[in-house]
Amino acid sequence: FYIATTGTAVTIDGDAADTINGRTSISMKYPRTAVDVYSDGTNWHAIYADQIYARENYAVYTDDCLSSIGTSTTVGIQCTLGWTDTGTGTETGLMIDSVVDHPGIKQLGTTATSGDDNFFFLASTAALNTFDSDDTFDLTFIVRPATAITTVNYAVGANLNTVSATYLTSENAMFMFDSAGTNTGGDTTHWVCRTRSSGGTDQTTATAITVTLNQWYNLRVLKDSGTIRFLIDDVNVCNHSTQIPSGPLNPFIAIDILTTSARAMDFDYFRGSWVPSGR
Repeated sequence: FYIATTGTAVTIDGDAADTINGRTSISMKYPRTAVDVYSDGTNWHAIYADQIYARENYAVYTDDCLSSIGTSTTVGIQCTLGWTDTGTGTETGLMIDSVVDHPGIKQLGTTATSGDDNFFFLASTAALNTFDSDDTFDLTFIVRPATAITTVNYAVGANLNTVSATYLTSENAMFMFDSAGTNTGGDTTHWVCRTRSSGGTDQTTATAITVTLNQWYNLRVLKDSGTIRFLIDDVNVCNHSTQIPSGPLNPFIAIDILTTSARAMDFDYFRGSWVPSGR
Protein backbone atom coordinates (compact mmCIF):
# COMPACT_ATOMS: atom_id res chain seq x y z
CA PHE A 1 0.00 0.00 0.00
CA TYR A 2 1.59 3.25 -1.18
CA ILE A 3 1.33 5.96 1.48
CA ALA A 4 4.24 8.23 0.49
CA THR A 5 3.70 11.54 -1.31
CA THR A 6 7.14 11.87 -2.92
CA GLY A 7 6.37 10.00 -6.15
CA THR A 8 9.35 7.67 -5.78
CA ALA A 9 8.38 4.31 -7.26
CA VAL A 10 8.12 1.27 -4.99
CA THR A 11 9.23 -1.80 -6.96
CA ILE A 12 7.98 -5.29 -6.15
CA ASP A 13 10.40 -7.79 -7.64
CA GLY A 14 9.80 -11.53 -7.83
CA ASP A 15 12.51 -13.83 -6.51
CA ALA A 16 15.04 -14.86 -9.17
CA ALA A 17 13.07 -15.74 -12.35
CA ASP A 18 9.65 -15.45 -10.67
CA THR A 19 7.27 -13.18 -12.55
CA ILE A 20 4.28 -11.11 -11.41
CA ASN A 21 1.52 -10.91 -14.01
CA GLY A 22 4.10 -12.11 -16.52
CA ARG A 23 6.61 -9.37 -15.70
CA THR A 24 9.81 -9.56 -13.69
CA SER A 25 8.65 -6.68 -11.47
CA ILE A 26 5.76 -4.28 -10.90
CA SER A 27 5.72 -0.87 -9.23
CA MET A 28 3.55 1.63 -7.39
CA LYS A 29 4.09 5.38 -7.41
CA TYR A 30 0.78 7.15 -6.76
CA PRO A 31 -0.56 7.81 -3.24
CA ARG A 32 -3.33 5.54 -1.95
CA THR A 33 -2.69 2.78 -4.48
CA ALA A 34 -2.37 -0.85 -3.45
CA VAL A 35 -1.21 -4.17 -4.89
CA ASP A 36 -2.41 -7.56 -3.66
CA VAL A 37 -0.10 -10.41 -4.75
CA TYR A 38 -1.14 -14.07 -4.89
CA SER A 39 0.59 -17.30 -5.93
CA ASP A 40 -0.91 -20.24 -7.81
CA GLY A 41 2.04 -22.39 -6.72
CA THR A 42 4.03 -21.56 -9.86
CA ASN A 43 3.53 -17.88 -10.72
CA TRP A 44 2.59 -14.69 -8.90
CA HIS A 45 -0.54 -12.74 -9.83
CA ALA A 46 -1.23 -9.18 -8.72
CA ILE A 47 -4.36 -7.08 -8.43
CA TYR A 48 -3.60 -3.37 -8.68
CA ALA A 49 -6.05 -0.94 -7.09
CA ASP A 50 -5.71 2.78 -7.84
CA GLN A 51 -7.94 4.28 -5.19
CA ILE A 52 -7.57 7.65 -6.92
CA TYR A 53 -8.73 9.90 -4.10
CA ALA A 54 -6.18 11.01 -1.55
CA ARG A 55 -8.99 13.10 -0.03
CA GLU A 56 -12.59 13.66 -0.95
CA ASN A 57 -12.09 16.77 -3.08
CA TYR A 58 -9.15 15.34 -5.05
CA ALA A 59 -9.67 14.61 -8.78
CA VAL A 60 -7.67 12.47 -11.21
CA TYR A 61 -7.60 12.89 -15.01
CA THR A 62 -5.87 10.73 -17.61
CA ASP A 63 -5.47 11.02 -21.38
CA ASP A 64 -3.85 8.55 -23.77
CA CYS A 65 -4.79 10.38 -26.98
CA LEU A 66 -6.86 7.44 -28.23
CA SER A 67 -9.84 9.44 -29.47
CA SER A 68 -10.78 12.51 -31.51
CA ILE A 69 -8.48 11.87 -34.45
CA GLY A 70 -7.97 15.01 -36.45
CA THR A 71 -6.01 18.22 -36.83
CA SER A 72 -8.61 20.72 -35.67
CA THR A 73 -7.51 23.18 -32.99
CA THR A 74 -11.02 23.38 -31.57
CA VAL A 75 -11.16 22.62 -27.86
CA GLY A 76 -12.68 19.19 -27.33
CA ILE A 77 -11.04 17.78 -30.45
CA GLN A 78 -7.60 17.48 -28.88
CA CYS A 79 -7.40 13.96 -27.43
CA THR A 80 -9.85 12.80 -24.78
CA LEU A 81 -9.73 15.56 -22.17
CA GLY A 82 -10.18 18.46 -24.56
CA TRP A 83 -6.81 20.21 -24.85
CA THR A 84 -6.31 23.42 -26.81
CA ASP A 85 -3.55 23.80 -29.37
CA THR A 86 -2.58 27.40 -29.98
CA GLY A 87 0.27 29.66 -31.00
CA THR A 88 1.70 30.24 -34.46
CA GLY A 89 2.79 26.63 -34.87
CA THR A 90 0.91 23.64 -36.17
CA GLU A 91 -0.08 20.18 -35.05
CA THR A 92 -0.49 17.05 -37.10
CA GLY A 93 -3.27 15.37 -35.18
CA LEU A 94 -3.10 11.83 -33.90
CA MET A 95 -1.01 9.07 -35.37
CA ILE A 96 -0.51 5.41 -34.56
CA ASP A 97 3.10 4.69 -33.74
CA SER A 98 4.97 1.40 -34.00
CA VAL A 99 6.55 1.74 -30.56
CA VAL A 100 5.25 -0.83 -28.08
CA ASP A 101 2.98 0.58 -25.35
CA HIS A 102 2.43 3.87 -27.19
CA PRO A 103 -0.84 3.33 -29.09
CA GLY A 104 -2.06 6.92 -29.35
CA ILE A 105 0.21 9.85 -30.10
CA LYS A 106 -0.33 13.49 -30.99
CA GLN A 107 2.50 15.32 -32.71
CA LEU A 108 2.88 19.01 -31.84
CA GLY A 109 4.95 21.11 -34.20
CA THR A 110 5.99 24.57 -35.30
CA THR A 111 6.24 26.19 -38.69
CA ALA A 112 9.60 26.97 -40.25
CA THR A 113 9.62 30.61 -39.13
CA SER A 114 11.99 31.75 -36.40
CA GLY A 115 10.05 32.74 -33.30
CA ASP A 116 7.11 30.47 -34.05
CA ASP A 117 5.77 28.36 -31.24
CA ASN A 118 3.20 25.75 -30.32
CA PHE A 119 1.28 25.64 -27.03
CA PHE A 120 -0.82 22.67 -25.96
CA PHE A 121 -2.74 23.19 -22.74
CA LEU A 122 -5.64 21.69 -20.79
CA ALA A 123 -8.25 24.44 -21.01
CA SER A 124 -10.29 26.34 -23.57
CA THR A 125 -8.22 29.50 -23.03
CA ALA A 126 -4.71 30.13 -21.70
CA ALA A 127 -6.08 32.08 -18.73
CA LEU A 128 -8.51 29.35 -17.61
CA ASN A 129 -6.32 27.52 -15.11
CA THR A 130 -7.42 24.17 -13.73
CA PHE A 131 -5.90 23.87 -10.24
CA ASP A 132 -4.42 25.88 -7.38
CA SER A 133 -0.70 25.29 -6.87
CA ASP A 134 -0.94 26.02 -3.15
CA ASP A 135 -2.64 22.59 -2.90
CA THR A 136 -1.10 19.21 -3.65
CA PHE A 137 -0.85 18.35 -7.36
CA ASP A 138 0.75 15.59 -9.43
CA LEU A 139 1.33 15.74 -13.21
CA THR A 140 2.81 13.08 -15.50
CA PHE A 141 3.56 13.52 -19.22
CA ILE A 142 5.09 11.05 -21.68
CA VAL A 143 6.78 12.96 -24.52
CA ARG A 144 9.63 12.65 -27.01
CA PRO A 145 11.52 15.15 -29.18
CA ALA A 146 10.52 14.28 -32.74
CA THR A 147 12.81 16.48 -34.85
CA ALA A 148 16.26 18.04 -34.47
CA ILE A 149 16.94 19.27 -30.92
CA THR A 150 19.01 22.30 -31.92
CA THR A 151 17.71 25.89 -31.81
CA VAL A 152 14.61 24.88 -29.89
CA ASN A 153 13.01 25.28 -26.44
CA TYR A 154 10.76 22.62 -24.88
CA ALA A 155 8.69 23.16 -21.73
CA VAL A 156 6.54 20.50 -20.07
CA GLY A 157 4.66 20.94 -16.79
CA ALA A 158 2.32 23.58 -15.36
CA ASN A 159 2.07 27.31 -16.00
CA LEU A 160 -0.05 30.26 -14.93
CA ASN A 161 -0.54 31.69 -18.43
CA THR A 162 0.38 29.49 -21.36
CA VAL A 163 0.90 32.03 -24.11
CA SER A 164 4.07 32.84 -25.99
CA ALA A 165 4.89 36.17 -24.40
CA THR A 166 4.40 35.19 -20.77
CA TYR A 167 4.96 31.48 -20.11
CA LEU A 168 8.57 32.07 -19.02
CA THR A 169 7.71 34.98 -16.74
CA SER A 170 4.52 33.55 -15.19
CA GLU A 171 4.41 31.28 -12.16
CA ASN A 172 5.37 27.78 -13.24
CA ALA A 173 6.65 24.35 -12.28
CA MET A 174 8.06 22.59 -15.32
CA PHE A 175 10.79 20.69 -17.08
CA MET A 176 12.62 22.72 -19.68
CA PHE A 177 15.17 22.14 -22.41
CA ASP A 178 16.75 25.19 -24.05
CA SER A 179 19.36 24.46 -26.70
CA ALA A 180 20.68 28.00 -26.26
CA GLY A 181 20.79 27.80 -22.46
CA THR A 182 19.23 31.25 -22.05
CA ASN A 183 16.33 30.06 -19.88
CA THR A 184 18.03 27.10 -18.20
CA GLY A 185 20.97 28.65 -16.38
CA GLY A 186 23.31 28.05 -19.29
CA ASP A 187 22.56 24.32 -19.63
CA THR A 188 22.16 23.34 -23.30
CA THR A 189 22.11 19.54 -23.01
CA HIS A 190 19.89 18.27 -20.21
CA TRP A 191 16.35 18.50 -18.94
CA VAL A 192 16.28 21.32 -16.40
CA CYS A 193 13.85 21.62 -13.48
CA ARG A 194 12.36 25.11 -13.35
CA THR A 195 10.02 26.82 -10.88
CA ARG A 196 8.91 30.44 -10.58
CA SER A 197 7.17 32.02 -7.63
CA SER A 198 4.58 34.79 -7.57
CA GLY A 199 7.43 37.16 -6.70
CA GLY A 200 8.85 36.70 -10.18
CA THR A 201 12.01 34.76 -9.31
CA ASP A 202 13.17 31.61 -11.11
CA GLN A 203 14.91 28.57 -9.69
CA THR A 204 16.60 26.26 -12.18
CA THR A 205 18.33 22.95 -11.48
CA ALA A 206 19.97 20.93 -14.23
CA THR A 207 19.37 17.19 -14.19
CA ALA A 208 21.80 14.55 -15.42
CA ILE A 209 19.29 13.40 -18.05
CA THR A 210 20.35 14.31 -21.59
CA VAL A 211 17.66 15.29 -24.07
CA THR A 212 17.98 12.84 -26.96
CA LEU A 213 16.16 12.85 -30.29
CA ASN A 214 13.39 10.22 -30.65
CA GLN A 215 13.66 9.07 -27.02
CA TRP A 216 10.57 8.80 -24.83
CA TYR A 217 10.62 10.54 -21.44
CA ASN A 218 8.20 10.09 -18.56
CA LEU A 219 8.26 13.57 -16.99
CA ARG A 220 6.53 14.01 -13.64
CA VAL A 221 6.07 17.21 -11.60
CA LEU A 222 4.37 16.97 -8.21
CA LYS A 223 3.94 19.04 -5.09
CA ASP A 224 4.62 17.26 -1.80
CA SER A 225 3.83 19.63 1.08
CA GLY A 226 5.94 22.71 0.30
CA THR A 227 8.31 20.98 -2.13
CA ILE A 228 8.05 20.64 -5.91
CA ARG A 229 9.53 17.28 -6.91
CA PHE A 230 10.64 16.39 -10.42
CA LEU A 231 10.95 12.81 -11.64
CA ILE A 232 12.18 11.44 -14.97
CA ASP A 233 11.31 7.82 -15.72
CA ASP A 234 10.36 7.35 -12.04
CA VAL A 235 13.70 8.69 -10.75
CA ASN A 236 13.70 11.80 -8.54
CA VAL A 237 16.04 14.25 -10.28
CA CYS A 238 15.27 17.60 -8.56
CA ASN A 239 13.54 19.03 -5.51
CA HIS A 240 12.68 22.72 -5.19
CA SER A 241 11.57 24.12 -1.86
CA THR A 242 12.04 27.81 -2.73
CA GLN A 243 10.55 29.88 -5.57
CA ILE A 244 7.41 27.74 -5.38
CA PRO A 245 4.31 28.87 -7.33
CA SER A 246 1.23 29.59 -5.27
CA GLY A 247 -1.32 30.72 -7.87
CA PRO A 248 -3.60 28.84 -10.28
CA LEU A 249 -1.79 26.69 -12.87
CA ASN A 250 -2.59 24.63 -15.94
CA PRO A 251 -0.86 21.55 -17.47
CA PHE A 252 0.86 22.45 -20.73
CA ILE A 253 3.52 21.64 -23.33
CA ALA A 254 5.35 24.37 -25.26
CA ILE A 255 7.74 24.38 -28.22
CA ASP A 256 9.61 27.55 -29.24
CA ILE A 257 12.01 27.66 -32.17
CA LEU A 258 14.93 30.00 -32.82
CA THR A 259 15.55 28.97 -36.41
CA THR A 260 13.89 28.78 -39.82
CA SER A 261 13.38 25.03 -39.53
CA ALA A 262 10.29 23.37 -38.09
CA ARG A 263 10.51 21.44 -34.81
CA ALA A 264 8.14 18.92 -33.20
CA MET A 265 7.46 16.95 -30.04
CA ASP A 266 5.27 13.85 -29.69
CA PHE A 267 2.79 13.71 -26.82
CA ASP A 268 1.59 10.26 -25.78
CA TYR A 269 0.07 10.26 -22.29
CA PHE A 270 -1.01 12.52 -19.46
CA ARG A 271 -2.06 11.83 -15.87
CA GLY A 272 -2.96 14.68 -13.55
CA SER A 273 -4.37 14.83 -10.05
CA TRP A 274 -5.20 17.94 -8.08
CA VAL A 275 -7.84 19.81 -6.10
CA PRO A 276 -9.99 21.53 -8.76
CA SER A 277 -9.91 25.34 -8.81
CA GLY A 278 -12.98 27.17 -7.57
CA ARG A 279 -13.94 24.40 -5.14
